[in-house]
Amino acid sequence: MSFGSKLAILFGIRERKRAREIIIQRIDEYAVNEQKSDVLIQRMFAGFKDILQDSIQGLLKEIESMYEVLDVARLKIRDTIVQAGLFYDDIDGLSSFNNYLSFFPEADWSKEDRGNHVVLRSKSGNPMIVCLNKLNTEGGDMTAQNEMLSSIDAAGPEITSFLHRGHSYHLPKSLKRIPTSAQFVYLGSCGGYNDVVKVFQANPDAHIISTRNIGSKLINDPILSKINNQAVANQNMNWIELWDHFDKSFTSKNTKEFFSAYIPPHKYIGVIFIREIFNY
Repeated sequence: MSFGSKLAILFGIRERKRAREIIIQRIDEYAVNEQKSDVLIQRMFAGFKDILQDSIQGLLKEIESMYEVLDVARLKIRDTIVQAGLFYDDIDGLSSFNNYLSFFPEADWSKEDRGNHVVLRSKSGNPMIVCLNKLNTEGGDMTAQNEMLSSIDAAGPEITSFLHRGHSYHLPKSLKRIPTSAQFVYLGSCGGYNDVVKVFQANPDAHIISTRNIGSKLINDPILSKINNQAVANQNMNWIELWDHFDKSFTSKNTKEFFSAYIPPHKYIGVIFIREIFNY
Protein backbone atom coordinates (compact mmCIF):
# COMPACT_ATOMS: atom_id res chain seq x y z
CA MET A 1 0.00 0.00 0.00
CA SER A 2 1.38 3.42 -0.98
CA PHE A 3 2.04 6.22 1.50
CA GLY A 4 -0.75 8.24 -0.15
CA SER A 5 -3.22 5.37 0.32
CA LYS A 6 -2.37 5.17 4.01
CA LEU A 7 -2.98 8.90 4.40
CA ALA A 8 -6.33 8.53 2.62
CA ILE A 9 -7.32 5.92 5.21
CA LEU A 10 -6.46 8.32 8.04
CA PHE A 11 -8.52 11.09 6.47
CA GLY A 12 -11.39 8.63 6.08
CA ILE A 13 -11.17 7.52 9.71
CA ARG A 14 -11.33 11.17 10.76
CA GLU A 15 -14.96 11.26 9.62
CA ARG A 16 -15.91 8.38 11.96
CA LYS A 17 -16.04 9.89 15.42
CA ARG A 18 -15.85 6.72 17.52
CA ALA A 19 -13.09 5.13 15.43
CA ARG A 20 -11.16 8.40 15.55
CA GLU A 21 -11.42 8.60 19.35
CA ILE A 22 -10.26 5.00 19.82
CA ILE A 23 -7.25 5.40 17.52
CA ILE A 24 -6.20 8.69 19.14
CA GLN A 25 -6.40 6.98 22.54
CA ARG A 26 -4.25 4.09 21.30
CA ILE A 27 -1.72 6.50 19.75
CA ASP A 28 -1.41 8.33 23.06
CA GLU A 29 -0.98 5.09 24.99
CA TYR A 30 1.64 3.69 22.61
CA ALA A 31 3.56 6.96 22.39
CA VAL A 32 3.77 7.26 26.17
CA ASN A 33 4.44 3.64 27.05
CA GLU A 34 6.47 2.22 24.20
CA GLN A 35 8.58 4.83 22.42
CA LYS A 36 9.29 7.64 24.86
CA SER A 37 12.90 8.13 23.74
CA ASP A 38 12.35 8.01 19.96
CA VAL A 39 11.76 11.59 18.79
CA LEU A 40 10.85 10.57 15.22
CA ILE A 41 8.19 8.14 16.43
CA GLN A 42 6.82 10.77 18.79
CA ARG A 43 6.58 13.32 15.98
CA MET A 44 4.98 10.77 13.67
CA PHE A 45 2.30 10.02 16.22
CA ALA A 46 1.76 13.76 16.67
CA GLY A 47 1.34 14.14 12.90
CA PHE A 48 -1.19 11.30 12.73
CA LYS A 49 -3.15 12.93 15.54
CA ASP A 50 -3.15 16.25 13.68
CA ILE A 51 -4.75 14.55 10.68
CA LEU A 52 -7.33 12.74 12.78
CA GLN A 53 -8.17 15.93 14.67
CA ASP A 54 -8.27 18.02 11.48
CA SER A 55 -5.61 20.43 12.68
CA ILE A 56 -2.94 19.82 10.03
CA GLN A 57 -3.96 22.49 7.50
CA GLY A 58 -3.21 25.39 9.82
CA LEU A 59 0.27 24.05 10.45
CA LEU A 60 1.37 23.45 6.85
CA LYS A 61 1.94 27.12 6.04
CA GLU A 62 3.70 27.59 9.38
CA ILE A 63 5.98 24.62 8.66
CA GLU A 64 6.84 25.96 5.21
CA SER A 65 7.77 29.34 6.70
CA MET A 66 10.11 27.60 9.16
CA TYR A 67 12.26 26.53 6.19
CA GLU A 68 12.34 29.85 4.37
CA VAL A 69 15.52 30.93 6.18
CA LEU A 70 18.54 28.94 7.38
CA ASP A 71 20.20 30.86 10.18
CA VAL A 72 23.97 30.83 9.61
CA ALA A 73 24.41 30.26 13.35
CA ARG A 74 23.07 26.73 12.84
CA LEU A 75 26.06 25.99 10.62
CA LYS A 76 28.55 26.96 13.32
CA ILE A 77 29.88 24.52 15.88
CA ARG A 78 32.54 26.04 18.11
CA ASP A 79 32.39 29.07 15.79
CA THR A 80 33.49 26.95 12.81
CA ILE A 81 31.51 25.84 9.75
CA VAL A 82 32.56 22.46 8.38
CA GLN A 83 31.46 21.20 4.98
CA ALA A 84 32.10 17.69 3.66
CA GLY A 85 31.67 16.91 -0.04
CA LEU A 86 31.56 13.34 -1.33
CA PHE A 87 32.62 12.72 -4.94
CA TYR A 88 32.81 9.41 -6.83
CA ASP A 89 35.28 7.83 -9.24
CA ASP A 90 33.89 8.34 -12.72
CA ILE A 91 34.29 10.91 -15.52
CA ASP A 92 31.43 13.08 -14.27
CA GLY A 93 32.76 12.89 -10.70
CA LEU A 94 36.20 14.14 -11.71
CA SER A 95 34.68 16.92 -13.80
CA SER A 96 32.44 18.00 -10.92
CA PHE A 97 35.32 17.88 -8.44
CA ASN A 98 37.59 20.07 -10.57
CA ASN A 99 34.78 22.48 -11.40
CA TYR A 100 33.82 22.90 -7.73
CA LEU A 101 37.45 23.59 -6.78
CA SER A 102 37.49 26.46 -9.27
CA PHE A 103 34.91 28.24 -7.10
CA PHE A 104 37.45 28.65 -4.26
CA PRO A 105 39.79 31.44 -5.39
CA GLU A 106 43.23 31.62 -3.75
CA ALA A 107 42.55 35.18 -2.61
CA ASP A 108 39.77 33.95 -0.35
CA TRP A 109 40.63 30.33 0.44
CA SER A 110 43.75 28.42 1.42
CA LYS A 111 44.19 24.93 -0.01
CA GLU A 112 45.84 21.94 1.66
CA ASP A 113 46.36 18.63 -0.14
CA ARG A 114 46.20 15.74 2.31
CA GLY A 115 46.78 12.94 -0.16
CA ASN A 116 43.31 11.44 -0.44
CA HIS A 117 41.39 14.63 0.23
CA VAL A 118 41.62 18.40 -0.05
CA VAL A 119 41.02 20.87 2.80
CA LEU A 120 40.02 24.46 1.99
CA ARG A 121 39.84 27.17 4.66
CA SER A 122 38.33 30.62 4.45
CA LYS A 123 40.91 33.40 4.91
CA SER A 124 38.46 35.94 6.32
CA GLY A 125 34.97 36.16 7.78
CA ASN A 126 33.48 33.15 9.52
CA PRO A 127 35.99 30.30 9.84
CA MET A 128 34.86 27.70 7.30
CA ILE A 129 36.52 24.41 6.44
CA VAL A 130 35.58 22.59 3.22
CA CYS A 131 36.77 18.97 2.87
CA LEU A 132 36.48 17.17 -0.48
CA ASN A 133 37.66 13.65 -1.20
CA LYS A 134 39.98 13.34 -4.21
CA LEU A 135 39.18 11.13 -7.18
CA ASN A 136 40.94 8.08 -8.59
CA THR A 137 43.10 7.56 -5.51
CA GLU A 138 44.87 4.26 -4.89
CA GLY A 139 42.20 2.92 -2.54
CA GLY A 140 39.23 4.31 -4.48
CA ASP A 141 36.55 6.84 -3.60
CA MET A 142 35.14 5.01 -0.58
CA THR A 143 38.58 4.73 1.04
CA ALA A 144 39.30 8.39 0.35
CA GLN A 145 35.93 9.41 1.81
CA ASN A 146 36.40 7.29 4.92
CA GLU A 147 39.85 8.77 5.51
CA MET A 148 38.48 12.30 5.05
CA LEU A 149 35.52 11.80 7.39
CA SER A 150 37.76 10.20 10.02
CA SER A 151 40.12 13.17 9.79
CA ILE A 152 37.24 15.61 10.30
CA ASP A 153 36.00 13.60 13.26
CA ALA A 154 39.44 13.55 14.86
CA ALA A 155 39.88 17.32 14.41
CA GLY A 156 36.81 18.11 16.52
CA PRO A 157 34.28 20.44 14.81
CA GLU A 158 31.29 18.53 13.45
CA ILE A 159 30.02 18.57 9.87
CA THR A 160 27.07 20.95 9.42
CA SER A 161 27.10 21.17 5.61
CA PHE A 162 27.01 17.88 3.67
CA LEU A 163 27.19 17.46 -0.10
CA HIS A 164 26.52 14.48 -2.32
CA ARG A 165 28.07 14.99 -5.77
CA GLY A 166 27.67 12.06 -8.10
CA HIS A 167 25.27 9.90 -10.06
CA SER A 168 22.06 8.77 -8.40
CA TYR A 169 23.33 5.18 -8.08
CA HIS A 170 26.00 6.48 -5.68
CA LEU A 171 23.46 8.32 -3.53
CA PRO A 172 22.62 5.42 -1.15
CA LYS A 173 26.28 5.32 -0.11
CA SER A 174 26.27 9.04 0.63
CA LEU A 175 22.99 8.89 2.54
CA LYS A 176 24.52 6.39 4.97
CA ARG A 177 27.25 8.92 5.76
CA ILE A 178 25.08 11.95 6.56
CA PRO A 179 25.90 12.94 10.16
CA THR A 180 23.22 13.95 12.64
CA SER A 181 24.96 17.32 12.92
CA ALA A 182 24.22 18.20 9.27
CA GLN A 183 22.01 21.31 9.10
CA PHE A 184 22.32 21.77 5.33
CA VAL A 185 22.28 18.83 2.92
CA TYR A 186 22.80 19.14 -0.81
CA LEU A 187 21.83 16.19 -3.00
CA GLY A 188 23.40 17.07 -6.33
CA SER A 189 22.56 13.87 -8.18
CA CYS A 190 19.79 13.33 -10.71
CA GLY A 191 16.45 12.78 -8.99
CA GLY A 192 17.83 13.41 -5.50
CA TYR A 193 14.39 14.78 -4.60
CA ASN A 194 13.11 11.20 -4.36
CA ASP A 195 15.37 10.51 -1.37
CA VAL A 196 14.93 13.63 0.77
CA VAL A 197 12.88 11.76 3.35
CA LYS A 198 15.90 9.55 4.08
CA VAL A 199 17.86 12.65 5.11
CA PHE A 200 15.41 13.13 7.99
CA GLN A 201 16.67 9.90 9.50
CA ALA A 202 19.91 11.74 10.22
CA ASN A 203 18.42 15.14 11.11
CA PRO A 204 14.67 15.84 10.89
CA ASP A 205 15.33 19.59 10.80
CA ALA A 206 17.93 19.71 8.00
CA HIS A 207 17.50 22.16 5.13
CA ILE A 208 17.77 20.24 1.86
CA ILE A 209 18.34 21.19 -1.78
CA SER A 210 17.83 18.60 -4.49
CA THR A 211 16.49 18.24 -8.02
CA ARG A 212 13.58 16.33 -9.51
CA ASN A 213 15.43 15.73 -12.75
CA ILE A 214 19.02 16.16 -13.97
CA GLY A 215 21.69 17.31 -11.56
CA SER A 216 24.33 19.48 -13.21
CA LYS A 217 27.58 21.15 -12.13
CA LEU A 218 26.34 24.18 -14.09
CA ILE A 219 23.72 24.60 -11.36
CA ASN A 220 25.26 22.84 -8.37
CA ASP A 221 28.48 24.85 -8.17
CA PRO A 222 27.05 28.38 -8.53
CA ILE A 223 24.40 27.55 -5.91
CA LEU A 224 26.91 26.08 -3.48
CA SER A 225 29.41 28.89 -4.05
CA LYS A 226 26.78 31.51 -3.27
CA ILE A 227 25.72 29.66 -0.11
CA ASN A 228 29.34 29.21 1.01
CA ASN A 229 30.12 32.88 0.44
CA GLN A 230 27.08 33.96 2.44
CA ALA A 231 28.01 31.59 5.27
CA VAL A 232 31.53 33.04 5.40
CA ALA A 233 30.05 36.56 5.33
CA ASN A 234 27.80 35.60 8.28
CA GLN A 235 24.63 36.06 6.21
CA ASN A 236 21.56 33.88 6.73
CA MET A 237 20.25 31.86 3.77
CA ASN A 238 16.90 33.34 2.77
CA TRP A 239 15.78 30.73 0.26
CA ILE A 240 13.07 32.91 -1.30
CA GLU A 241 15.60 35.66 -2.03
CA LEU A 242 18.29 33.21 -3.12
CA TRP A 243 15.97 31.37 -5.49
CA ASP A 244 14.96 34.67 -7.05
CA HIS A 245 18.66 35.51 -7.45
CA PHE A 246 19.43 32.14 -9.08
CA ASP A 247 16.39 32.36 -11.34
CA LYS A 248 17.75 35.63 -12.71
CA SER A 249 21.35 34.35 -12.85
CA PHE A 250 20.74 31.27 -14.98
CA THR A 251 20.02 32.87 -18.33
CA SER A 252 20.84 30.23 -20.95
CA LYS A 253 18.21 27.78 -22.14
CA ASN A 254 20.09 24.81 -20.63
CA THR A 255 20.69 26.32 -17.20
CA LYS A 256 17.15 27.66 -16.96
CA GLU A 257 15.77 24.21 -17.74
CA PHE A 258 18.09 22.47 -15.27
CA PHE A 259 17.43 24.99 -12.50
CA SER A 260 13.64 24.81 -12.88
CA ALA A 261 13.78 21.26 -11.45
CA TYR A 262 15.76 22.24 -8.33
CA ILE A 263 13.78 22.45 -5.09
CA PRO A 264 14.63 24.86 -2.24
CA PRO A 265 14.25 23.74 1.40
CA HIS A 266 10.84 25.36 1.93
CA LYS A 267 9.15 23.90 -1.16
CA TYR A 268 9.00 20.15 -0.62
CA ILE A 269 5.27 19.93 -1.23
CA GLY A 270 5.52 16.19 -1.87
CA VAL A 271 6.84 15.62 1.65
CA ILE A 272 5.10 18.45 3.51
CA PHE A 273 3.33 15.88 5.69
CA ILE A 274 6.71 14.45 6.71
CA ARG A 275 7.90 17.98 7.47
CA GLU A 276 4.87 18.47 9.70
CA ILE A 277 5.44 15.18 11.49
CA PHE A 278 9.14 15.70 12.11
CA ASN A 279 8.80 19.30 13.24
CA TYR A 280 5.77 19.08 15.48
